[in-house]
Amino acid sequence: MIGKITGYYVGLENNGNVIIDVNGVGFSISVSDFTKAELMGDDLKISLYTYMHVRENEISLFGFISKSEKEMFEKLINISGIGPKVALSILSGLSLEHLVTAIITENTKALSNIKGIGKKTAERMVLELKESLAKENLIVIDEKTTEQNSIKSDAILALTSLGIDHNDAYAAVQNNFDPEYDLEKLIFLALKSLNK
Repeated sequence: MIGKITGYYVGLENNGNVIIDVNGVGFSISVSDFTKAELMGDDLKISLYTYMHVRENEISLFGFISKSEKEMFEKLINISGIGPKVALSILSGLSLEHLVTAIITENTKALSNIKGIGKKTAERMVLELKESLAKENLIVIDEKTTEQNSIKSDAILALTSLGIDHNDAYAAVQNNFDPEYDLEKLIFLALKSLNK
């Protein structure tokens, strides 16, 4: 099993996967929007914790910027009805901190607002994870990084809701991001760059 990959960020594939070059071998890795938000700049050396999913005809790699994100992913895929792609969608829909909070506080409305998650799945997540998450007090990314990633993710969501391709929206947000910008300014600048 491959538990961690360190290499150079090459870019995004059409399917949204990131390419990480490890000694000349390019690994295609599925990541959450929050992990993507951390991968800024060409030739950036990064490390991702990984989960290898093996099916009859396919081997997939899922990557995570932190151990906490990987641990949450593993908890999610142990819930009946949640596979790796849905788990990644959940991790893209809410920051790790907000996801843990939503589960612990039984906020099924916030959970069912995530793309691909219905009310029953949200209730199952609360039922199966609330107690263990409350006990573990899962360590999450620091507040500033979480806030920045949340702004990036919200901007990407706003652009895609306007019909803009996810990869184009992601690239525009990454290229225009500045920690000083609020959400409105980031969306405005991203839209402006897309209309050039």
